Amino acid sequence: MRDSLEAASGSGSGSTLDGDADPDIEALADDLTELQRTVAEAFRAVTSEVESDLESLQATFRADIESLERRLDALETAVGVDTDADPDDSSA
Repeated sequence: MRDSLEAASGSGSGSTLDGDADPDIEALADDLTELQRTVAEAFRAVTSEVESDLESLQATFRADIESLERRLDALETAVGVDTDADPDDSSA
């Protein structure tokens, strides 16, 4: 980050961030570095929350599907549907 700022501000001036650099540029570099850390931390936190939410949804959907499959089996049994029968055989 500092190298980019140095290259942008030091072209032609000959100053570096190590020696007689402009304090405003140093402060800006520090602010940008801190912002970069903050954004990275926020991204990790949001990513973690999204992953957790997706895992929770996946578990809920699996449970719902299993429940629906059990209900379907129970309905097929109650109605007497042969799930292994060929659908074309029902017209005969």
